[in-house]
Amino acid sequence: MALWGLLWFNNFLNILVLHVYGDSKIIIDNVLENSSINNPFLLGWMKRIKIYWQLQNGYSIEHIGKSQNQQVDKLSKKALSQELGKWHKDIF
Repeated sequence: MALWGLLWFNNFLNILVLHVYGDSKIIIDNVLENSSINNPFLLGWMKRIKIYWQLQNGYSIEHIGKSQNQQVDKLSKKALSQELGKWHKDIF
């Protein structure tokens, strides 16, 4: 869902070059058409993602392991644990 939101927003802003790093190998492999997804929930999102992905030739995506993504992983878990309406910004 996050990848779809990113692609939608980039399309809205007409950003032509984008390099995405992600830690979900199954999603990245599917975007790169190295594998397929059988989960109906993910399949629906992947169809939406591929629509935006195919609109731009300047997009690339790369898998990074969770060990390389610790800070972002920590922030995402913190955000998901927050009560709705209680968002705040962390400054690094």
